[in-house]
Order: sequence, then structure tokens, then C-alpha cells
Amino acid sequence: MTCRRALRIAAAVATLCCVHNGAASAQTPAASASSVAKSPAKPPDKRAAQKLLAQGNQLVGEGDYLGALEKFKAAYEKFASPKILLNVGTTLRQLGRNVEAADVYEAYLADPERDAAREKDVRRVLAEIDAVVGRLVVTVDDASAVLRLDGKQVDLFKPGESRRIEPGEHSIMAEKSGAPPAVQTVIVKARQEHLVQLRFAAPPPPPPPPPSNVQRTLGLALGGVGGATLIAGIVVGIVAVTQSDAAKSHCYKGGNACDRDGVDLDQSAKTSATISTVGFAVGAGVLAAGALLFVIAPSPTKSASPVTGFISVRPTSAGASLSVGGAF
Repeated sequence: MTCRRALRIAAAVATLCCVHNGAASAQTPAASASSVAKSPAKPPDKRAAQKLLAQGNQLVGEGDYLGALEKFKAAYEKFASPKILLNVGTTLRQLGRNVEAADVYEAYLADPERDAAREKDVRRVLAEIDAVVGRLVVTVDDASAVLRLDGKQVDLFKPGESRRIEPGEHSIMAEKSGAPPAVQTVIVKARQEHLVQLRFAAPPPPPPPPPSNVQRTLGLALGGVGGATLIAGIVVGIVAVTQSDAAKSHCYKGGNACDRDGVDLDQSAKTSATISTVGFAVGAGVLAAGALLFVIAPSPTKSASPVTGFISVRPTSAGASLSVGGAF
């Protein structure tokens, strides 16, 4: 459609005297026609709409298409006639916003109050638009995702629906909670339909918990058991000494002759001494083993270095001899 012909259509629609109220709305590319929105809270004002139409046509004649577009939108808000949509669509074409113009024209064809005599012309204009724009079909593996086209949210998104789009490079992004966004960039050409399939990547697994150092834990446990046994051996050793001293008070002739109590106390002292020696030796050995395990255990954040060690426990007449050694 030439510029002169477009202006004639806009002027013809603006001069209509009988304008009927109709319901239609426009939405940004990919919906119906959000560039035109009627205000249901306000009563229709036909006279105000006609005044705004006249102002818009004057601006068109002066070449101020942006100013004219705002006047036509305001007129539609005052009096939602589908005929005003023709002015809006024609002005959008003059501004090169073909996709928005097509949405407005389709809103006109969907309005029950449209002028049937103009349908043929409107459909021809839509065919001209389709010859210079592309198509985009987007599918997402999660229908609840939010779709953004070139950073702007797409309203009324329906996966698999073919939508007009201006030729050029476009970024399509799908977003949903708990997953990284799925993004794809495409270059669309006129009269070309481009299919975009967006799939969400699986969320990264949570970081593994820090490794539990079994060796250190076992070393601490053995150290606790060994320490308790060692203390018990020492306590029993003290009891043995006490019993031995008590037995001496019941003996005479250098301990070669004892009464019955002295004999019993001496026997108890010897038994306690044996238990003390064994307890001390075992406790010391277990404690040393626990200490060695704890020392040579690898750090939770560092790999273990080669470590060798040894433990030697030998009972003696005084109790036990403990030797611990190692190379680090």
C-alpha cells in the first residue's frame, strides 16, 4: 500500500459521522493489539473521539505520525469503534511498525461491528504486511514458563503458535523458577518462519557434603577408650599399693609370717597389681593407637601425605613401657 493510499484510508475513516461502539483491544507483537486500549471505566464520548480524530488527521498531513498515533489511540479510548482501528493500523504502517499494524488490523476483522465493505481491503493490507515480515514459532518444554522476546515479556504466550515478527536478529528467552533461563538467538528473514525450541537444562546438583573423616573420628574414639582404661589401671594400681601397705601391718618377721587378714590383704594387693598392670598397658596402647590415627589422618581439604608409624607397649615390673614413633 502506497503512502498516498494509506492516507486516503485514514482520512476516509476519520470523516465518518456514524461511528458505532465496538469491543476490541490491541496487544504488542504476539498478541492482539495492546497499542490501542479502551477504558471500560469511562462512558463512551463520541464527540471527544471525533475531535481527537480530526486532530490526528491534521498531524498525519503534517507528517507527525507519532503524534497522530497518540491522538488515534486516545480517540479509541474515548469511543471504542472498530473504524478507529483503521486509523491506528494505517499510522503504524507509516511508522514501519508492521507487526503491530497487522495485530490492529486483525483486531478490526475480529470485531462484530466492523464494516464488511472494508474487509477485502484490510485483508489485502495484511497480505502486504506478511510479505515483508517473518514468522516465529516457539516451543518450550515447560508450558508455565515466562517467555521474553528481545527482553520484553510476551503476553498471552501459547507454545507452538506462529507469530509475526519483524525481520532481523532476535533473542528469545524462557524463564522458570529453579532453573537457569533457556536462551536462543535467531535471525529471521521476511516471509520466513523460524522454529525455536527452548529446553531448560537440569539444575546443577547441590555441592557434596564435606567428607566425613572416619579415621580422625576413630582416632578420637580410641583415644577416649584408651584414656579411660589407662586411668582405671592407675586407680587399681593405687588400690594395690594401699592393700600392700595394709598387709604389712598384719605381718612380722620381715613379712615371713602373717595372720589371716595379712594373707588376704597381700593376695588382694597382688591381684590388684596384676589388673593395674594389664589395664595400664592396654589403656596406654589404645590411647597411643588413637593418637596415631588422629595424627596421620588426611585433612578434610588436603590429600594425605605418606605417613608411617609404630606403637610398642611392653609390660615391665613397674607397669608398662610405651613407645610411639613415626615418619612424616
